[in-house]
Amino acid sequence: MIVREALEAIREDADKSFKEIMKNVRKIASDIEIRMPRIYGRQTARNNVNAKDAEEYYKIVSNIYSIS
Repeated sequence: MIVREALEAIREDADKSFKEIMKNVRKIASDIEIRMPRIYGRQTARNNVNAKDAEEYYKIVSNIYSIS
């Protein structure tokens, strides 16, 4: 149980950190729209992630949730 709680805390901190990173990215790139790349059904050469928006896409792609 202690290990699981520790991993959950790390994951929660990762969420907060990533939100701060995205806030800074939006500020720096204020004149550029941050978008997800197109997703194809049979895509094999790059990440094919189901995400509702660009922030969620980049959070998953950057392996924030690789600790499980």
